[in-house]
Amino acid sequence: MQCQLDQVGEILNIAAAAGDSVEKKMPGCSALHLGRTVSPVIYGLLLLKEYDVFMQKGLVNSVGEKTGHFWIEVYFEGEPFILDAAAGSFEDGGGKGDILFMPKDEACERYGYDQGTDREWNPKECDRGVLRLTMDTLGIHQEVDFLLEEISEYNDI
Repeated sequence: MQCQLDQVGEILNIAAAAGDSVEKKMPGCSALHLGRTVSPVIYGLLLLKEYDVFMQKGLVNSVGEKTGHFWIEVYFEGEPFILDAAAGSFEDGGGKGDILFMPKDEACERYGYDQGTDREWNPKECDRGVLRLTMDTLGIHQEVDFLLEEISEYNDI
């Protein structure tokens, strides 16, 4: 049985591996593109770990203005948390590779995550190269097609 700290570590490791993979495959991409590309990968891998997870599309407050963005909402210990592997790509978000993982109400208040709506997971939106690189980083030794099929099955439950 995992303790809370182990679970947080697992969530952050998945987000970091996916974010790093996007940066390697698509260096210098915008926060919007990074968020859109990384979200399906993180969502799928967390879903397979049986986390209560949702992909979100909405607005964040970046450098004083609302900007379109994509992120993950994870229910951890029954509470909603914002998980954003692209947070460091915003000018005021810290540095590249910084991951935001905090209670939703705090993230909304502090960083303006707003008007998030659920996005449906679609295997065609999951960049195969990014997924493969993420899987390699995490030591997941499966075929990409098999993993995508497994995620699809979990997603349909």
